[in-house]
Amino acid sequence: MNKNENQKQINPVNTNDLAGRQFKAADYKNSDEVSQGLSETHEQMSDTYQEGTIEDTNR
Repeated sequence: MNKNENQKQINPVNTNDLAGRQFKAADYKNSDEVSQGLSETHEQMSDTYQEGTIEDTNR
């Protein structure tokens, strides 16, 4: 077996397309790596925003 046959085939990605990409609700349903990352980051940001800051809890 050739060494290259064991390696996962990597498709080239246009980084200019990725740089400007923003979260869309459809990212939760997509299985590509960028969509998964955007949806996870969106979820973390949303949770943090909803939780607020420590100053808000001392009222």
